[in-house]
Amino acid sequence: MPTILAIDDDISALSALATTLESAGYEVQQIPSIDQARQVLDEAEPDLVVLEVAADDGAGWNLLRDIIRFQGPPTIVVTRRGREEEIVEALSIGAADVLPKPFRSNELLARVRARLGPPPPRSVPPPVPASAVRPARRAEDEAIFMPHADEQALMEPVVPAGEIDPGVMGLPLGARLHAVRQRRKLTLVQVNLETKVPIWYLQAMEEEKFSLLPRGPAAVSMVRTYASYLGLDEQQAVADYRAHHDASPFRPIPSLGGAPEPREISPWVGIVVAGLLALAIGLGSLWYFAGDKFVSLGTNLRGLAVHPTATVTSSPTVPPTITATATRSPTVTRTPQPTASPTATLQPTGTPPPPSPAATAGP
Repeated sequence: MPTILAIDDDISALSALATTLESAGYEVQQIPSIDQARQVLDEAEPDLVVLEVAADDGAGWNLLRDIIRFQGPPTIVVTRRGREEEIVEALSIGAADVLPKPFRSNELLARVRARLGPPPPRSVPPPVPASAVRPARRAEDEAIFMPHADEQALMEPVVPAGEIDPGVMGLPLGARLHAVRQRRKLTLVQVNLETKVPIWYLQAMEEEKFSLLPRGPAAVSMVRTYASYLGLDEQQAVADYRAHHDASPFRPIPSLGGAPEPREISPWVGIVVAGLLALAIGLGSLWYFAGDKFVSLGTNLRGLAVHPTATVTSSPTVPPTITATATRSPTVTRTPQPTASPTATLQPTGTPPPPSPAATAGP
């Protein structure tokens, strides 16, 4: 059966590509990194290579040049950009074919058949008799529900937690978690129920989409919990996550000038502070409204507690000092006396009364 080496750092695209080729009858080996692909090509030579040249930040271009330089297997280049200059460059280097993403499954199979030919027909196994598959029914098999022991046996993992294929340890963190979970016949739902990690975070970790995880200690705790549940080395898993996927800002350690780790404040500290604040407010209110009473009360209490003592103090008597001061005597100023000036007073002039008629009449 022809063997195809599929190389892509996008786990989702790599899985879809492998599923398409395997359904057509080809044997596919999935490689999620360029370095691992070099190791596989050094050990064995496949019949065809399907390479994503943009993998690992463009490291696929160097792998393509090395395959053509050392006359390796024919290579079909797939590229997520699909620009004209990239297609021309891949064909100039020596690629067998170029297929931009997204591509149709039938088109991919047609290009693969043009290089490898149709896959050999699959041999159909002869039908197995029912007696070989299932023994004769017993009386207890007629029960409607499965016994609890048999149900627990089905849920037990096929591969124990401590027995992990050494080849799996060389995979990236997400592919490693996915491979171990598949080998142990565990579903994401079962892992979610056991670890209490949300199922969408479990899927994001397996698909190398660690940017969807919350930043900081929460993501590290999820990685550690998932790796420990699968039986992997949790310290190595956390180290791989921090080395390749951790996007949290760098913080230097306190000995190199970094800020110290924040300490958790006990809730009792808040209660004590609130009590002292309430006591201070109460005492201040009492002093504001009844301060004079507190002063008199304190004075009375002090008088009861302390007996008065007579204290004789002698002070020197200083004789008075007489200082002679020259004082001017007052000066008498004469004031001129007012001068009486004679004033002429006119006496009123009398007017003789008119003569009476008796006096004017003659004899």
